[in-house]
Amino acid sequence: MIEVEQMLKDKNISEESGGAWIVHMQKLGVKSGTAIIRDPLELALLERARKYSFDKMIYVVASDNSVHFGQLIKILEALDFKDLASKLQHVKFSETSRMVTALGKVYKPQGILDAYEEAMKALTGSDSNKLALVGELDKAKEALATSALLIQELSTRLVTAHAFDTSTTASFKLGSGPDLQYWLTRLHPLLKNIDSAAEPSDEDYELLAEEDHANHLRILAQYPKVVKATYSSLEPADIVTYLASVTEQLAECLAEDDETEEADGENEGITPGLAALYEATSTVLENGMNLLGIVPVAASFSPEREDTPVIG
Repeated sequence: MIEVEQMLKDKNISEESGGAWIVHMQKLGVKSGTAIIRDPLELALLERARKYSFDKMIYVVASDNSVHFGQLIKILEALDFKDLASKLQHVKFSETSRMVTALGKVYKPQGILDAYEEAMKALTGSDSNKLALVGELDKAKEALATSALLIQELSTRLVTAHAFDTSTTASFKLGSGPDLQYWLTRLHPLLKNIDSAAEPSDEDYELLAEEDHANHLRILAQYPKVVKATYSSLEPADIVTYLASVTEQLAECLAEDDETEEADGENEGITPGLAALYEATSTVLENGMNLLGIVPVAASFSPEREDTPVIG
């Protein structure tokens, strides 16, 4: 604190008032505004920079603090810490949420999950059939409820108000958490007994060149670019949207193949070409879900292929 006070005095950009240091931002080239230097987190910034020598410090704080962090960066630059200022990043998010309307003003995280679990129990029709494929409700409901909640939150842009509607998100509609779990679970029986040593035939390649399968391959190939873009934007909604496009096209592929419409564990009709396609799809879905913090309900399956490098 003493060090910061001295630097502010030396630069003649602050004045003391009520036990705090006030910086008039006009002196730093900002049109208006006043910054108050008294937050322990801000005062500890220099100490953290020296102790950890970090490459980047990310503040995940509500969007109404944008002015505050803009002022902090300007002050650091004025104190000749331009390099440190360039390492700070403010990741904004909206504080507006509809959870209060649905659950009341006093609620806990477990109450939110309970609401989703109850919504999963109430599923009917085709959704209940999909639920049966995923697993016994008592065992899978918590994982499905968590998936539904995470996808709802992560599909929302950082500056957008957060919705809370279990009637749509706790369902198997396209792009929902339970829907991602369903399609990954459906793939696993198809891959259970494949011959990983089998080489794709010319007919396999011809099948993969057909419109639906070729489109699916193009979507799968976009995964690295989507992840890289998300790493830069810090918007997980892009991965959520991408995974929805993967499952949507997967549904088209499975519907086209009469021999693989029912994922009942018998995959005599799965050719080496289709096996490779579905294995790649399973890998992309599972990796994407892991990036979002979603634990797959289905047991992980990674058949060893001759063209897959093995370490050890």
